[in-house]
Amino acid sequence: MIDNTLHLTGESRRKQLKLSAWAVSALKQGEEYSLTKGLAANEALLLANDDISDPLTDIEADVDRRLNEATGSNVAKLVEEIQKHDDLRTGLALLREKCEYADPDDASTTTDVYLLGHICDWLPARGANEVIEDALVHVASTPWNSRTERIHAKQQLARFAESGARADDLHPVVDDIIEGESITWDVESVHCAVVTPDNWWESDDITEQDLHERGDEIPQKPRDHKIRAIQTVVGNKVAEGVPVKEAYVVHLATLTGVSEDTAKQYYVPEISLGRDAVHVTAVGEVLHEHAEKLRTELSSERLARLPSTDATIIGFDRDVVSIDKQYPTPEAARDALQRVVDGDFDRDDLDGQIDAVVGHHQRAVKHIATRAERGEF
Repeated sequence: MIDNTLHLTGESRRKQLKLSAWAVSALKQGEEYSLTKGLAANEALLLANDDISDPLTDIEADVDRRLNEATGSNVAKLVEEIQKHDDLRTGLALLREKCEYADPDDASTTTDVYLLGHICDWLPARGANEVIEDALVHVASTPWNSRTERIHAKQQLARFAESGARADDLHPVVDDIIEGESITWDVESVHCAVVTPDNWWESDDITEQDLHERGDEIPQKPRDHKIRAIQTVVGNKVAEGVPVKEAYVVHLATLTGVSEDTAKQYYVPEISLGRDAVHVTAVGEVLHEHAEKLRTELSSERLARLPSTDATIIGFDRDVVSIDKQYPTPEAARDALQRVVDGDFDRDDLDGQIDAVVGHHQRAVKHIATRAERGEF
């Protein structure tokens, strides 16, 4: 159980709590390490809860940043969440087993516990005993008996991730993490993140859905990780012909845990929205012009025997209009229009059509070729 804590000078307050006997026994185990019940309770609460802190919290936060940057993912959180294998006894079962009192669940006696003032303020007016007991169970369920021990383990993991070097005094759980197996602890997820990190955000195929589901896994620093991921999603959208605006970049950034203000200030300027992109409308416009001319030239009787859409009436397949969309560069737009010129979208029965249809088809092809050459997309 708790064997170390940060000793602070300052106000301590007495809390009179009816704790289960197993919890009192667990707190008293700190006496072996010159820790009062209050000091042991302080450390357990700080180990188990992210929303209270002391000066050691800032030190651990620095180590967390180093570890996460070295691995490219939130490994620090995974280290804190390591639990025993499912087939082993729970933390509560172990505490009850080690209890020095006859009835581990007896909570009839009031226990004085001296806690730091800001921790007393944080504890609820009702149920403070349950919060402390939950913290003790948390500690008993993880490998770490103090934040100092946890920080030391994270430092060793960071060093290994950065250089592959193993510390001379390697913590046994860190050794388990590196090796990928442990008799007691489930270290698989941490092992995978440290030894074979899954930097999925570096893939060229990531999507908006990936950011929605896993965006918070991308490291906060350096910012380049998130910028690269967002740029990939935006670039793929542009390549598909989807117009992208700055508001979409802000949306993607928020999926990675960035605030809107931060996204606008630091992310939007770094993302290319395909400024060279062009939106092609030439196919629909040219086809409509020539189809309308054909409709005025033919009798209603002849028109009744022809297809009705602008594309099909002058000898093109219906899906030729799919060419009209956004392209990342003018060159890509010209290549797309060239497919129309090359006949990729000609109807199979074009040669059997009447001269008026063939004539307008040919003029439409030349018209599209001219617009492509002039950049009139």
